[in-house]
Amino acid sequence: VPAKVTGAPAGATQPTEMDNLTYAIYNSQEDADGQSDPIDPVPTAVGKYFLRIDYVGDDNYNAAHKIIPIEITEAALTVTPTDYDKEYDGIPHELKAQLAVTGVGDTPITEYAVKFVKSETPPENWDSAATVDTFQNVSDSGTYQYQVTVPNYGTVTGSVSINVTRKDLTLQNNIEKLEKVYDGTTAISSENQSLTATVEGRVNDEKVTATATAVYDNKKVGSGKDITVTYTLNF
Repeated sequence: VPAKVTGAPAGATQPTEMDNLTYAIYNSQEDADGQSDPIDPVPTAVGKYFLRIDYVGDDNYNAAHKIIPIEITEAALTVTPTDYDKEYDGIPHELKAQLAVTGVGDTPITEYAVKFVKSETPPENWDSAATVDTFQNVSDSGTYQYQVTVPNYGTVTGSVSINVTRKDLTLQNNIEKLEKVYDGTTAISSENQSLTATVEGRVNDEKVTATATAVYDNKKVGSGKDITVTYTLNF
C-alpha cells in the first residue's frame, strides 16, 4: 500500500515512513476503530472491508492512524457452451461437459455449481425449476438453460442445444428360396425353412429383437414372385 505520512514542518526531520507503518484489515468500521479481530491472512473473497494504517510514532511525532474502506468486487466469469449434435450411442452424457468456464486471465475453472433446465426460455425461478444433469436418448434433445455460479465471480446464465439423432438399424432375414404348393393364399409356407429376422447395429447390447411375417404379391402360381416382408421390432 503506497501510504505516506504527512504533516511534518518544512525543514524538520521527517518521520521514517516504511519502517513505522503497520497495516491491518477488519470486517467493520467498529473493529478497525478498536483494532479488534484483524483478518489474517489478507482476505481475497468478495466483500467490504476496512484497512487501518497506523504510524506508531517516534521521538518527534505522535502516533496516528487512518481507516480506509475497501471493497473486493466480483470478477467477470466467462462461460462458453458447445452444442451437441451426434447419433444415439446409448451412453449417458454429462451436460456439464458441454460448458467451458474460465475466470481471471482466462484461467480454466473446473469447480463450480451449475443447474440445467430443459426449456426454450430461462425459468422464472431457478430454485424451484426441475433440473437435469445428463442426456442420452433422442427424446432428450432440445434446449437446456444453464446457470453457473462460482464464488467471487458473478452468476452467468445461458443456453446450450442438445440434438441426439436416431441410429439406423439393419434388419436381416433368411429368405433365399421359398417354395410351396398352390393353396389359394398369399401366405408363405415351406417344409424346409421358417422365416426369421435378426437386428444389427445395436449399441451396448441393448435388447432389440425382431419378428417377421411375409406374403407373396399374389396367390397365383409362378416363379420369381415378389415377397413383402413386415418386421416388428421389440424393445
